[in-house]
Amino acid sequence: MSTSKAAAPAADARAQAPPAVIKENNTEIGAVLALEENLNLSHTGEVDPYFALVALEWQHADADGSGYLDLKEITLVLSRLNVSIKKKEIKKRFDETDVDNSGTLNFTEFMAFLNDLRNRPEINMIFAEYSEYADSMRPEQFLRFLTESQMEHHATLSDALRIIQICERSDRASRLYLSGFLFYMTSSTMNGWRLREHRSVYHDMTAPLSHYF
Repeated sequence: MSTSKAAAPAADARAQAPPAVIKENNTEIGAVLALEENLNLSHTGEVDPYFALVALEWQHADADGSGYLDLKEITLVLSRLNVSIKKKEIKKRFDETDVDNSGTLNFTEFMAFLNDLRNRPEINMIFAEYSEYADSMRPEQFLRFLTESQMEHHATLSDALRIIQICERSDRASRLYLSGFLFYMTSSTMNGWRLREHRSVYHDMTAPLSHYF
């Protein structure tokens, strides 16, 4: 989207621009490489797949390469990222992030906006505990979470690794990042108690109140 926002200083250009998509033989291959320069590379040398997905969706939405997206474009990106939130709330958070009232967000602002939308302090605390305050969980750490917190006493290391691969959307994933952990904790697929059939009262609630005490 075109905008009248002043160009960012050269020193901030890398931080404000989304990872560039390098085209080679008409194939997009640069998102992960560019993410290394945007500080999403962990100390393990791996990139959180969710950030790679966000970068690609940003590129697709920023059709004119201006480096900025308006509210309508950002709403579309959120939809493609499966972020479920009411439009009224999106507008409220957008306005809070758009501190210069330009009507657009650059990539850095968008990442702050997205992180705010997805922030779950109670889940962050659990992740920090079981990852031992690292940026990702190893399969054995996630297995400990499954057995200690989720009471999945029959879970194996292979089960933990497979869940990690599902949550990270990659058969080659070997670590669980916060984004994948959020998916696990909020997904009805990963948590049977979230299924619709488990949301209704199944006890007989027609007896006198004293019957239940």
